[in-house]
Amino acid sequence: RQLRAGGYSDALSRQLVALLPSALNHSNKTYPEALKWLQQQIVARISHQSEMRVNDWELLQHQGVMAFVGPTGVGKTTTTAKLAANYVMQHGNDSLLLVTTDSYRIGAQQQLAIYAELLDVQMHALADGDTLDSLAEKMHGKRLVLVDTVGMSQRDQRLAQKIAALGSAEHRDSTRLVLLLNAAAQQEMLDEVARIYQRIARE
Repeated sequence: RQLRAGGYSDALSRQLVALLPSALNHSNKTYPEALKWLQQQIVARISHQSEMRVNDWELLQHQGVMAFVGPTGVGKTTTTAKLAANYVMQHGNDSLLLVTTDSYRIGAQQQLAIYAELLDVQMHALADGDTLDSLAEKMHGKRLVLVDTVGMSQRDQRLAQKIAALGSAEHRDSTRLVLLLNAAAQQEMLDEVARIYQRIARE
């Protein structure tokens, strides 16, 4: 009940309950110890994910266009910058292009421009209404193009239009949309956001 109330999946809840040591089971006296054990199990799973080396990140091996989409405030600009920094360490800065479509949030373009300057990477701001095809010349010869998009609610009527603008005739087969989510959000909200973004991306 505690895990489900916290938004954890039924599958994980059942798995952890099944692994619960017998010494912590069948007694109210051991309930605090059982909760502590559960916390340790969850922390261990999160720690395992964070121990992946940068070289293991499949995202950085992608060649083509990678656009980060998602609601406002989930960390798209920061993620773009972090991946760009790790990419430069692995492959150098000549084959990377940063693009931002965020012309709404105050300082959004300047924030990414600062990262680009620090990494000595080319950056371009895509004007509202333009598509990636307008950057064909700048994208030529680039191994990876990272696109930081404007944050939009899954219920925003303009979402389909904004995602469609990320399409490129030349890079259609090598364009990848990466949905960023708030890990602290409730499961129902995450499911709704993922479902709607996935449907629009397919369309």
